[in-house]
Amino acid sequence: GASIEYDLVSMLENRNTLVIVTISGKYTPELTHRLNVDEEKDYSLNGGYHAMVFAAHDPTHKDRYGNIKPWGFINSWSSGEDEPYLYWMSDEDFWRSWNDYTPLSGRNAMVIVSIGGH
Repeated sequence: GASIEYDLVSMLENRNTLVIVTISGKYTPELTHRLNVDEEKDYSLNGGYHAMVFAAHDPTHKDRYGNIKPWGFINSWSSGEDEPYLYWMSDEDFWRSWNDYTPLSGRNAMVIVSIGGH
């Protein structure tokens, strides 16, 4: 809900904090279809899960088709079509895939890494 969104976005302001989210592959066809590049291996999520570093939130960010995609991630599999560095997701895709149940961590799975500070 709104509280978890606020907490997630507010963590971007802390330069000593890194947030890694785990999303479900069931709801990220844009990400998974790009990964099937080797006929002998299937790199898609096939309903599995994928972790990405939460890197940006810009409610006005649009892809080249004019679709609002405010959630930006450092993604080891794909940077997306429009941005060379970040993979951007729409509100609907992000919340649906992040809110899906993960076997080891439940819903809204994330790891928060903090360095230094008190």
